[in-house]
Amino acid sequence: GDYNLSITGHSLGGGLATILSFYAATNQMFSKVKTIRVFTYAAPRVGCYGFAQAFQHLERKGKIRMARFSNTHDLVPLIPFHGMDRMGRSYKHVGMHIRLLGISRISQYWLRQALDVTYPKDDGWWAQLQRSFWASLFMNLNSPAGYKQTHKLSDYQKRIRFTLEFRNALSETDLLHDKKRARLKTLDEYYFIRGATSLTGTSELTAITIEESAKIAERRRTKKIVFSLLIIAIAEALILLRFLNTSIQCESLPLI
Repeated sequence: GDYNLSITGHSLGGGLATILSFYAATNQMFSKVKTIRVFTYAAPRVGCYGFAQAFQHLERKGKIRMARFSNTHDLVPLIPFHGMDRMGRSYKHVGMHIRLLGISRISQYWLRQALDVTYPKDDGWWAQLQRSFWASLFMNLNSPAGYKQTHKLSDYQKRIRFTLEFRNALSETDLLHDKKRARLKTLDEYYFIRGATSLTGTSELTAITIEESAKIAERRRTKKIVFSLLIIAIAEALILLRFLNTSIQCESLPLI
């Protein structure tokens, strides 16, 4: 394209930025823009399943690159509340999600493993259940004053700065869980790693992508095994309960 276009917004502005990016990517007025880059903070959900599918199509075509930042225990990114709806009636988030964990010891532990960057590519029931769980009000409980604090743009800036400095410091030590992830990736690189684009990447990114795919396949196999064992255990428990509830007639036993 002839020029670049970046759109950003916080809270309601983040929701409007999401809608505007979709509009701009599909309008001839912006045909000279190669890729629209969107950066939102504390944005709520703005579209249903159909909107999310259309948005991902534009991402695969390279028309949109979106980084959606959300703080843990911030209420606004949770609304409208998400449900496990395969009929396309519930609201969905779009874009590459960067979850900012804060500066606590627990957050530092998870930051040693990897950045919390996810992409809603999988629409299976297990993936929907996981997203519903982490995006539930129960997992993001906070006080009214806490919700107000975590929603502030200044708190987002503080968490982003801490995450950047903490990860850069870890890359120079032996505390980082995976040395291959020492270098912070760009938004385009994360799109390639998460399989959200058809563009090619470097050998380093290809290796990370293959490893990520292998880990996902291994987790799926583990889930299937655990689910099968759970079904077997439930069936055995039901059979045992049925057997224990079966009354034995006293006359059927020989006298001692």
